[in-house]
Amino acid sequence: MITGRPHDPRYPRYENRHIKYSHRQAARKAEERDIMSVATLARVRHGIALSDAPNALAGHPIGRLRLAWLAEDKGRGISRRQLEAAEAYQKIIYAHAGIMGLPMPNVQAQDLTGIHGGSRPEPDEKTIFEIRGRFRDARRLLLDAGAQIGVGSRVNAIVYAVVVEERDERTLSEDEIGMLRCGLNALDRGL
Repeated sequence: MITGRPHDPRYPRYENRHIKYSHRQAARKAEERDIMSVATLARVRHGIALSDAPNALAGHPIGRLRLAWLAEDKGRGISRRQLEAAEAYQKIIYAHAGIMGLPMPNVQAQDLTGIHGGSRPEPDEKTIFEIRGRFRDARRLLLDAGAQIGVGSRVNAIVYAVVVEERDERTLSEDEIGMLRCGLNALDRGL
């Protein structure tokens, strides 16, 4: 007995049920269209214009803030340099989590049902020292930025929440967007 969804009758198959070679590319394109339509609908639900939905930036909060800037909504968006600073910060956080043996710090990275074990090779001391230093520098930049505008560690917290934990950008207040920009500007200048 064969389980699973029924085969698409548009694509002829061999007796072993594999799609005939000449139709494989068409089947792949149809599958990609199906996947993209799900992603597009999810992005439209986030308030992204249908024309911007296929853009890779629309797939995460910091990218959607960049799209808002490009759509002339400068009050809720971020600049190109701020986006690049956010991406650099995210790489630092992930590298630090990797060397410390921590799980990746966003919800999508959690695999509660997988088989765990195995490991990557241990990085050398120089690499560990460099990654820890970059992490420490980034955190110091964010804490100093918060101290300069009188909000303490809130700048660090909001940058981490939006960039790493992917907090929904629609839930951010104007003050939080201001703190996010302040933190990203500090990272841009200091990293």
